[in-house]
Amino acid sequence: MVNLGDRAYHVGLHNLLEGHLGHEVSMGPVKALPYLTAGKTRGLESIDDARKLFERWFATIMQQCKNASPRREKLRERFEKNFLTRSRTFQSLDNKVRGRLARGIIETASPYIFRSSFAAALVGQIEKSDLVLFNGGAFAADHLDQYLPMVLFELYLAKKLGKTTAVVNQTVAVRRPSNKAMISLVYSMLDGHLVREPRSKLVLEELGIDSERIHVSCDAAFGLPLPQLKEKRETGRVGICVRGDRPVRAGFWAEIATYLDETLKLDVRFFFTSKYQDKRAFDQIRRINPKISFLEFCDHPELINCLGDFDFVVTDRYHATIFAILAATPFVPIDSNTFKTRGLLDLVDYPIDVLNENVDVSLMVANIAQVQRERQSLAESLTAARARLSDFANTSLEPLRLL
Repeated sequence: MVNLGDRAYHVGLHNLLEGHLGHEVSMGPVKALPYLTAGKTRGLESIDDARKLFERWFATIMQQCKNASPRREKLRERFEKNFLTRSRTFQSLDNKVRGRLARGIIETASPYIFRSSFAAALVGQIEKSDLVLFNGGAFAADHLDQYLPMVLFELYLAKKLGKTTAVVNQTVAVRRPSNKAMISLVYSMLDGHLVREPRSKLVLEELGIDSERIHVSCDAAFGLPLPQLKEKRETGRVGICVRGDRPVRAGFWAEIATYLDETLKLDVRFFFTSKYQDKRAFDQIRRINPKISFLEFCDHPELINCLGDFDFVVTDRYHATIFAILAATPFVPIDSNTFKTRGLLDLVDYPIDVLNENVDVSLMVANIAQVQRERQSLAESLTAARARLSDFANTSLEPLRLL
């Protein structure tokens, strides 16, 4: 439960697949092939380059599967469950690594050391599945491309093994030639694509993907059960969530918090959707404005419940915006690390502009004033929008029945 956005869309997708479509969902190894990184693909210039590389990787992985054995599996189990991992020193170091990578030392190291075991587990999981789906999220983006080759190769592997394969719940925002080459190669092989905003559909079409295989949906977090709404009344409380996985404009956010507190006399509470990243951002801001405080990190149902008590929310986090919609709490939206927040609001009738990440204080203050003036009508609009998006999340999965 390190990143609530990831958790929410995984849970939402499982709800939709199992509850709505009646699929039995099983999970393959997470990051089974982490050594297939962007560093190995920087020189790709064409689809042919990508095809030759992926064919070479496929031959390597299939050879690794042949090398898998019960003896190697026992060695892996001993490595993962030895007495050193239970020591206090190891646990302390493991917590630090988990805070940075969202995975512990053993989880991170094992796929590198026991490559044949993880390759065999992944291939075995694919072979016993009727339909292979990848929950895309924001993986297909240049700023997250470290593991993009691994993800794309897993899809390539599934198709080479003769499986019906699709990517769902995805935003596609790539410009680098190597990423475009890999996506053009692999996505043209797939049987379907569910994107979570119309803008991603346009990107895929520009990359040469068959338009008939692309279907617009919304984020799978809208597949969560709709939380009960609270009566909308003025509480004098406002929430702020700031991304901590990119450079933080600490001075800007400290000034906004001061304005909300001292000028508007509002009770400001920072909250986090990423346990470690957003807390680091908050700590930077608090060095400038030591008066600010925060909500303790909690799971998404509790957070959505808390957001229902705010007059409004200010955030540059995509899933913080989704949680505000689910709580029917008005928000001041700011660009995320791709166009995904703007894409989300393409699906929502919301009159407040998405601000650029480098917005100045005066424009932020103007949008805050607009949200305050229109707070009641915005809450009513969001109440209708969250129901509409919940229905859309269900109905837009129907193309999967045809795969």
